[in-house]
Amino acid sequence: MSRKPSDLLEFLRRSSPPETAPEPAPVLEATPRMVVLRRTQVLVASAAGILALVLVFLLGMALGGTGAAEADAAPGNVGVWVLRVVSYKDTARGHEDAQTVKGKLVKFDLGDEVGLRRTSDGWLVVTAGAWLHDPNDNAQARELMKKVKDIKERSGAQAFPDAHFWLIRR
Repeated sequence: MSRKPSDLLEFLRRSSPPETAPEPAPVLEATPRMVVLRRTQVLVASAAGILALVLVFLLGMALGGTGAAEADAAPGNVGVWVLRVVSYKDTARGHEDAQTVKGKLVKFDLGDEVGLRRTSDGWLVVTAGAWLHDPNDNAQARELMKKVKDIKERSGAQAFPDAHFWLIRR
């Protein structure tokens, strides 16, 4: 038998480069990108954000930003309007008298906003109602004024003839 074909195969095996099976390329898992922040970076960013908010607030104040309520108010009538029923000197006796009148007004069911207010010039004022705008054009305010002025003393005279609308300025 001839050894030629086997020699030929062996020759081809030796002369050709070694056969290696192609290995598959390593496949990496798809991971989301992550951002790593240092504590100092976070502190600097939060301080910058707070300073930006303060700057925006101060700019708004400097440029005179107005809200809807302030835009409607006339330039000297900024505050709260109340019905000034009666005033007493800010003494112990005046405080007792004011409490008595306040109790009577509550009994007449004039609303929840019957109160006492101290003024800077030493007076104690009994008030009723509260409005943000001039109450002279308000029907409910005029009705409250009428109820207060219609309260009579035992003698039949008006108890609070000097009741009037009063602007408490801010």
